[in-house]
Amino acid sequence: MKRTAQFILFFLLLIFVACITKKKTNSTQTTTNQSQAAVKPSEPASGGFQNAAPSVSNYPFPMVKLPVFNYEPTEAHVVAMQSKYPQLDSISLTKLESGHRIYNSGACIKCHAAKDVLAFDELKWAIIIGDMSMRAHLADIEKDALVKYILAIKAIPSNGNK
Repeated sequence: MKRTAQFILFFLLLIFVACITKKKTNSTQTTTNQSQAAVKPSEPASGGFQNAAPSVSNYPFPMVKLPVFNYEPTEAHVVAMQSKYPQLDSISLTKLESGHRIYNSGACIKCHAAKDVLAFDELKWAIIIGDMSMRAHLADIEKDALVKYILAIKAIPSNGNK
């Protein structure tokens, strides 16, 4: 008799937990649908790259993004890259601008705010880009543009580099 009572209590507890979980799931879905319009990221102004990074609108809460550290690439960055990294090929302002778009309005800010390019050294950036490019499903050409952009910004000492 005691085992039957324990079984019934356990079964009722299981049903109770299932009902609570079901209610939370339904309220989360409602919140997600209501907040999707408010948190959709804007598309890049100039074409940009298409990628499969998760959309911010999939989250049931608004994502707060810190200010973007916006280092615009210039011809001086191209010259600095060519002198500092002569082994790299196809360094152009267009490629650096592509990396800038990916970093400041593309895949890099779909999930989190952009980090300061100058905050990490080249080795740390190589690790970060290797990991994050897989998560953001970047193509090799996009990853190459991003790496060259980061290296170019770090190549000019007047930016306060270490």
